[in-house]
Amino acid sequence: MAGNFDRTLLLHEQARKCELTGAVLDVVEALISVLHNPGVQIERLEILVQGLPHRFTLRGALGCAHGVAGKTEYERNVLHSLELSGPDSSGYYAYGMALTLIGLNEEQSAVA
Repeated sequence: MAGNFDRTLLLHEQARKCELTGAVLDVVEALISVLHNPGVQIERLEILVQGLPHRFTLRGALGCAHGVAGKTEYERNVLHSLELSGPDSSGYYAYGMALTLIGLNEEQSAVA
């Protein structure tokens, strides 16, 4: 990304239009939303999360975006849902939980 969020977002959108999917694209989208205007990305992430409910990174990015936008109640609900689904997913939920905790300004918990 190298700080060029607009170009990264454009390339990401092109990949999605080509019907490419996968964890790497999810992570790129999550990082874009967390690092570049998270409030603007809420609607976009909500649509993606509905279509991909088991993508914990996207759910965490959505939670983080809500937290940055001041909607911490929603974010705590995302965190709770990740905690409930996490133990059955072999740890794949940890990055999503960290993103959510960052949005709650709980950076120490996020890196623990």
